[in-house]
Amino acid sequence: MTRLFALRWPLIAFVALALLIEAPLIAFPFYAGEAYQGINIAHFGNDEHYYLMRAREVLDGHSLGQPVLAEGKDNPDSFLYNDEQIIMSPFTLTGTSDWVDVVTYYNILNFIGIFALLFLMYLLVLSLSKNILLSATTAIFVVGGYLLIENGTILSVALRGRDIFYSSFNIFGRSNFPYMALVPFFGFLVLTYRAAISEFKQISSETFRPYLYVAGAGALLGLLFYLYLYAWTFALAFLGALFITALLWRKYHGAVAAVSIGFIGSLIGAYKLLQFYSLYTSEWAPQLSHFFLASESRQFIMSMTGLATLLLFALYAYVRRSDQNNFFLLALILAGWIALEQQLITGRTVQYGHYYWYFVVPISIVVSVYMGLRLIPDALSRWRSLACAALIAAAFVHTGGTQYKSFFTTVEGKLREQDFVPVLARLQELPPAVVLGDPGPETFPFLTTIYTSHDLYWLQGATVSIFPMEHFKEALLIYLYLNKDARGDPTAYLRSSLASTTYNAYTIMYEDIESFEMGIPLSKYRSPLPRTDAEILAAREKFFPILEGAYRELLQSRTALHEVLEARNVRYVLWDRRETPEWDLSVLEPLVVLATSTDITLYLVVSSSNHSLSTTQ
Repeated sequence: MTRLFALRWPLIAFVALALLIEAPLIAFPFYAGEAYQGINIAHFGNDEHYYLMRAREVLDGHSLGQPVLAEGKDNPDSFLYNDEQIIMSPFTLTGTSDWVDVVTYYNILNFIGIFALLFLMYLLVLSLSKNILLSATTAIFVVGGYLLIENGTILSVALRGRDIFYSSFNIFGRSNFPYMALVPFFGFLVLTYRAAISEFKQISSETFRPYLYVAGAGALLGLLFYLYLYAWTFALAFLGALFITALLWRKYHGAVAAVSIGFIGSLIGAYKLLQFYSLYTSEWAPQLSHFFLASESRQFIMSMTGLATLLLFALYAYVRRSDQNNFFLLALILAGWIALEQQLITGRTVQYGHYYWYFVVPISIVVSVYMGLRLIPDALSRWRSLACAALIAAAFVHTGGTQYKSFFTTVEGKLREQDFVPVLARLQELPPAVVLGDPGPETFPFLTTIYTSHDLYWLQGATVSIFPMEHFKEALLIYLYLNKDARGDPTAYLRSSLASTTYNAYTIMYEDIESFEMGIPLSKYRSPLPRTDAEILAAREKFFPILEGAYRELLQSRTALHEVLEARNVRYVLWDRRETPEWDLSVLEPLVVLATSTDITLYLVVSSSNHSLSTTQ
């Protein structure tokens, strides 16, 4: 019975931790009470909403070239991953797409993904240590104690008495990243480790297993090419590091395994590599690079987490030099440095934080907990057990406190989303067309693309896919025209808004366009307003007259406004008065009210092409 419990308690703990991370979603319908209308999306900025929008696109039978706008849907997906097609395949292949609630489905998958990730982390450390307690502790602390390490909370508490609970949710509660990439990645690590410590002999019934490990690891590496850029590039960095460390430790079978796995994975991922090359040598490359915040840089990136882990390894390798896993541990650590510092060679930096958040920090915790607990002498095994208990308790207490505290930071927005249900239900009944709503940056415009088959006239999320810049510039001018405070003199309005310290939808759109048109890296705009950079200020004085001229040329009258929107197939306007009280829709009249909910109104834009529709709705 004791042995059976020793095998089962980690699984029970994994289920408990996964439920704790999902607790805010479970609790919200009860908290909202009668106000709850069925929308229950995890709030991680706009990220979760964006992934759900892509999933809805797949259900509607589209590719992912442009999930926001009506045009460009058949363009290449700028991310070049197939997560949504894989996740939604049970419905698209069986013709049951109309039956699935994509939000509920994603919430369930996320619970399963967290559990699977915990279990695979557990298997990795169990392979290294053969110790159930150490393995379960490591997996639990990686997922539950992530924020304690990433944000330096432990040190902050010790030095400044800082609150250990954060107002930001545990990142593993977000769908479909990070679990979609990390689950196969840690499966890849498990199989790679087993291949690296195995000896390759003449194939027979007794010696076939190492080859299966290589094949399995190679297949998972190949899968990563279709899931996440940062996953397969980090995995390749790890295999390169493993090849070197295996040679240094004279574990030549490990070096052979690394090369073989890399070859199989690259062969499977070759098609995706060709797609990357084709897209990022195409005419769209400069625009995509700009809005993905890519930059030309050879600056060294310091990772304090990576440095601390490397120093701990130096101590561990000296004290536990007999550990046969040292070559593998060092390869895991070096992979983070290779991924973070690749720009020293390539000269191209692309949002390196994705390496840090999803790979460097989790792997650093895995390696550090393993080494730290094994540095405790065997004679003090009781202290090792107490340390494990403390880490597990810290993970659960911190996760519970943080999820509870964070819950109340998003309640207002989640309750507001319920107000959209009647309007969305009406939209679902209407012929698919383009909806003009506010351009963000709040999450509410995403609801149209998540819960209906309609497209949006504009949403800032469109900039991370291929889109025509002319549409973006046109959208800014249209929104300025709808804004009664900007209509008469849009340049003066923008000058005033940009001189403040508060962003709004118009300044965000303007600066994105200005940066691209004037050839200024978008990263320069990622600082608080107002701008003081001399290059930006000089470019602004040149660009304002250009914008003013385009505005006067495009919007000469109300008739011109209707013609522009009709050309984009804009048939509906969704006015959220709470978000855009500055709008004056009299310039769009005649309008027909189709649905209302609190201070949200859905209109039909009456024009020559849809006048007959207005009389039948």
